[in-house]
Amino acid sequence: MHIIKLRKVLPHYPMNYPTCIAAEGNRPPEDVCGEPGYDAFLESICDKSHPEHQEALEWGRSQGYEDFSIEGSTAG
Repeated sequence: MHIIKLRKVLPHYPMNYPTCIAAEGNRPPEDVCGEPGYDAFLESICDKSHPEHQEALEWGRSQGYEDFSIEGSTAG
């Protein structure tokens, strides 16, 4: 689920696209099989003793899963 809030419109904004100014959390990796799959993925990567921890980390990286960075969130 995504909640997007329009805070304000800048009359002389130099870009023709919206800009992310704040966010929290990460996006799910591709092919994670929906919410249940993402929950299982998060459970395994957050628990170093989980039997699938290392495999889930490697798979997530191969799918482009990384910590959210506000600097890397804007196009341009």
